Amino acid sequence: MLRIIEGGFSSLAYSEMKAEILRLTNGGERVFLIVPEQQTVSAEKEMAEFLPDSAPLTFEVTNFTRFANTAYRTLGGIAAEYADSATEELIMWKTLSELSPFLNMTDGREEINTGLVEKALSAVSEMKSIGAHPDELWALSEEGEIKANTRLSKKLSDISKIMTLYKKLLGEKYASAKDECEKLSAKLEEHPASFSGVHFFITGFTSFTEPQLAVLRELMRRAEVTVHLTVSKAEYDSFEFTEIIKTKEKILRTADKISVEKRLLRPDALVQNKSELLCETQRLLWKSSGKISKDFPKEDQRIRIFEASDPYEEFSFIASDIRRKVMEGASFNDFAIVARDAKAYSGIIDSALTKADVPHFISLKKDLSSYEAVKLIYTALAACSSFKREDVISYAKCRLSGISSDACDEFELYTEMWQISGNRFIDGIFWNMSPLGYSASENADASLTLHRIDETRRALIEPLTVFKENLGAAATVKEYAQALVKFLTAISVEEKLAERCRELCSFGEADAAEENEKIWDIIISSLDTLVLTLGDTEIDAHGFESLLKILLSSADIGRIPSFFDTVTVGSADMIRLSEKKHVYLVGVNQGEFPKATKDSSYFSERDRAILFSHGILTEPSSDIPGARELFFFSRAFAAAEESVTLSYSVRNEAFASSKAADVIGRISSILYDTVKPIRISELPISERVYYPESALDEIRNSQVESALTDAGYGRELEISKGSITNNNLKIDESALDIMYPGDLALTQTRIDTYVGCPFSYFLRYNLKLSENERAEFDARNIGTFIHAILENFFAELRAEGKYAKDITDAEKENLVTKAAKKYLSSFSESSLSSSKRTKIILDRLCRTAKPVVDGLCEELSECDFVPQFFELKIANDDASLPSPAAFKSDDGRSVSVYGSIDRVDTYKSGNDVYVRVIDYKTGAKTFSPADLDEGKNLQMFLYLKAIVDTDNKEFSEKLGVGEGGRIIPAGVIYVKTDMSDVTVPHPDKEAAEEALKKKQERRGMLLDDNESLDAMNKE
Repeated sequence: MLRIIEGGFSSLAYSEMKAEILRLTNGGERVFLIVPEQQTVSAEKEMAEFLPDSAPLTFEVTNFTRFANTAYRTLGGIAAEYADSATEELIMWKTLSELSPFLNMTDGREEINTGLVEKALSAVSEMKSIGAHPDELWALSEEGEIKANTRLSKKLSDISKIMTLYKKLLGEKYASAKDECEKLSAKLEEHPASFSGVHFFITGFTSFTEPQLAVLRELMRRAEVTVHLTVSKAEYDSFEFTEIIKTKEKILRTADKISVEKRLLRPDALVQNKSELLCETQRLLWKSSGKISKDFPKEDQRIRIFEASDPYEEFSFIASDIRRKVMEGASFNDFAIVARDAKAYSGIIDSALTKADVPHFISLKKDLSSYEAVKLIYTALAACSSFKREDVISYAKCRLSGISSDACDEFELYTEMWQISGNRFIDGIFWNMSPLGYSASENADASLTLHRIDETRRALIEPLTVFKENLGAAATVKEYAQALVKFLTAISVEEKLAERCRELCSFGEADAAEENEKIWDIIISSLDTLVLTLGDTEIDAHGFESLLKILLSSADIGRIPSFFDTVTVGSADMIRLSEKKHVYLVGVNQGEFPKATKDSSYFSERDRAILFSHGILTEPSSDIPGARELFFFSRAFAAAEESVTLSYSVRNEAFASSKAADVIGRISSILYDTVKPIRISELPISERVYYPESALDEIRNSQVESALTDAGYGRELEISKGSITNNNLKIDESALDIMYPGDLALTQTRIDTYVGCPFSYFLRYNLKLSENERAEFDARNIGTFIHAILENFFAELRAEGKYAKDITDAEKENLVTKAAKKYLSSFSESSLSSSKRTKIILDRLCRTAKPVVDGLCEELSECDFVPQFFELKIANDDASLPSPAAFKSDDGRSVSVYGSIDRVDTYKSGNDVYVRVIDYKTGAKTFSPADLDEGKNLQMFLYLKAIVDTDNKEFSEKLGVGEGGRIIPAGVIYVKTDMSDVTVPHPDKEAAEEALKKKQERRGMLLDDNESLDAMNKE
């Protein structure tokens, strides 16, 4: 017997069905309530509260898969272990891998990715839903008309092969829940007397698959089957109910085939506590015309529409609105927030509700790849493949790798500077290149830095090296999984996750702690599934990684609400609401909610028409996806008992323009334009501000400002006013004393940085921030190189007791080569041999330094000044050197400028010594007297002053000052040694090399005191 109970969203049809279940249960009758799988738990909870405690003796909430197991226990058969979604995806991966050479779908691809697996599973599921068999599909692909349609024939051929092998591989260890209805209908057909006299109630379905209809057919033969459909006779012409009407027709045809008695019930009564205005509006939502039949007050708040500037404002207002209603007496459990796809607003909805202290539960499947432990696995596998720098750094940045953020940053900067990659990470050779690049000299700090970097390297690379070796020895899925577990155990991931959970708990992040607590078990159980399903399958490292991604993408972290009194948040296609007084429909934007549909079927509409003509498919209908979207919207709208609030944003979460869905205008029309969108920003404060964070935007209102201050938000209040230069935020004196203890010693570079931007000075010299740099011969490093060669050249010249005017060209060339080798020896051999290009550049620099030396020798041969010091330090840490010039600041501190002078020349006249200081400039240099007024370019003058004012007797003697003699300033000279055109030579371009050499010779010049730097720049 078949009974169909029809009733719209506001009908008492469902309530009357529940009442009949109660009557039958109280009478001792055996009753089954069959619902969709995702609705099983909520239906069990609802019926447990509704029925007496004795009900489980004769009553059971079930779904088609669970009922199959019940039938097997009664009629005989094996209740097999069902493959979960992860297992099905793994087996489909194996299916596609084995069939790949023979499939058009894979197009000969070796890599079977997640997208292909999902596409194939969807196609198989679609074929099962219509009851199609592989043999039937194969035979059809060979028929004349269809074989001529090459594209359709190939599709049928592919899906036939996939279904056949997939079923075989799956059946070796598992059963598919999707196949149970087909087996169940056969089992029931074998036992015609089974379940006789039992009452079956079926609700919550908008459609049935062909195998499910076959089960219903067998149940109708022997039992009383009642199907509840959410549609009324008055709604038969409503587009949104298209799918349900077609489902009803299928059920009736199934009943007619077996000639069972049919009854149709349509309860007239409506739900008493539902708003009549909401019911009538919902009924008219998708009509082309029509308005509500009764007047209602204009100030009625049962339907509201709000326009937000963006989703952030949208959900901030909703959180505030819920707080307002709770303060007026509602409970959080009275509210539901429904989006078409709640996942699209993940991070926005929950953030807004958390800030407003609104307890909520969002049932979303979270992407496991966003969790640190899963990132660690993917980055470790990537790093082990080739040890590319980017992969190693990505792995290091995972907190679970065990590397602190500071150590990771230092390691990243160093490897970026020296372009370390590949075998350089694992060759075991100590990295002794300077952490500051080619321009750095050796010092204790650099040595300590190198040892820290080496410790970081070993901590990172040693576990990865062992992991790489284990992966290299693996050949099967099981062996790869074992290698991964060994690696994760070696770096103590489980213990680190436990520590992370404790840390999150201490921060009050209970939900995040709960999720992280489950990650380890999910990873291990996923690997168990992988081994049980495909353990003996031979595979390579890349294939193993693909399998992991398929497996973990289907895993889910189950959560239950933390509190009973919570706001429910969900997606319109999945959420089932009952007894919610207030419903918020959010993101009601064009193409988003209701969602614009597209045909995702394995077969096109044209294909389906051909297959229908061959009896494979039921009548094709392109209307159903669109109707289904309207139904989801209507169902969410109809769930509200007292009020519905709709909202949309004029910009989406990416701040791109968006507009309201057409249904917004339709609702206004239904209500005679008495309800129109209200801009949230134009609402009075009394409707917008119900928690402190939302009040910060309203500080111009004195009442809000006072309330915030009283609530302890004074600091945030000051910040939101736009000024952060207030006493509350200033660094106090004690902190300044730590950062700047005692007198200040500065370099000219630091002074220039501060004059240009004090904040930049703080970031660079206090927080030690810097840009990523490569160890390359840029202008700065070229300058350091040339300076060093000049220093070594004149030092060698003086050591040999010669003067510049006395040496030959051959001697000069020999001294330049000797000076260059001395400089190059300060760098490790490994750093020089790291790049062929670096060697070429260094060789070019050595040869192009000679014209500079020629120019300086020519200048020195025409005057009586002689080089006395090179890289002369002006500092307080050496008693044999001049101390920096010092000045008193306003606060009484002494400020001195330290540094080094590229070269100091002297000329002795009696006991007096004339001193000039020389600064080499490798590039353009513009000097302006205005710079002195701004405190720029003072260092050379301050250095000269430090030498002239020195009272260091030992240093004076080095200068050659005689008894009673004076140190007399002779000048500040800038020497341009421009090497900006130094490039890597090309072996086939000798003419270009010669031209470049002549150009560089012209640039090796000494700037006279009376020449302008502008002239030098023009040259």
